[in-house]
Amino acid sequence: NVVVFGDGGVGKSSLINLLASSPDARTSSGVSVCTFLSRRYDVNIDGENFGIWDTAGLNGGSFLRSHVPMRGKVGMDVMTATRTLGSLLHQLDVQGGIQLLIYVIRGPSVNQSLAKNYDIFYSAICRKKVPIAVIITGLENAEGDMEDWWNEGEQVLAGFDMYFDAHACVTTLPDQRTKNTVLAERRDNSRTVLRKIIK
Repeated sequence: NVVVFGDGGVGKSSLINLLASSPDARTSSGVSVCTFLSRRYDVNIDGENFGIWDTAGLNGGSFLRSHVPMRGKVGMDVMTATRTLGSLLHQLDVQGGIQLLIYVIRGPSVNQSLAKNYDIFYSAICRKKVPIAVIITGLENAEGDMEDWWNEGEQVLAGFDMYFDAHACVTTLPDQRTKNTVLAERRDNSRTVLRKIIK
């Protein structure tokens, strides 16, 4: 079992679509959250089946560039999502456990609730007993290599006591938006990196 969580609109469902190589997970380009409840998708990677859980998107608030602001108050949307995710994690723990948590954040900027969500879901609910990876999305137009985001981003996250067992800097753009050769290559590379993390 792999559980994907993060703010609404950061590309969780699109990430699952990319992993599955098909538009299976529901996605939304609007401001409202598309996936309200946890939903499982069976994804086959090199002949091995994985249960990927898409969870409710959180209400992250405004975006700020180049730094993570101080931990703020948790809104009602986050509290609701906390209960939903907590229930899911307990259910999966009884049914064989969770092999990986994936925290999805948007790369060009970071959300002010980023550190708080990490504390809630990883430290409090999972008690740091489950491996956790961070996936940085939205890097399709980044100058240079997408991985360059991590050179500074890792230190920013560490400054707020957020540490991860693995990471990937990717784009989750759908096929119809990657007709450009460079974008298509970045999408293919992103799929390869994500699948390695899952396995």
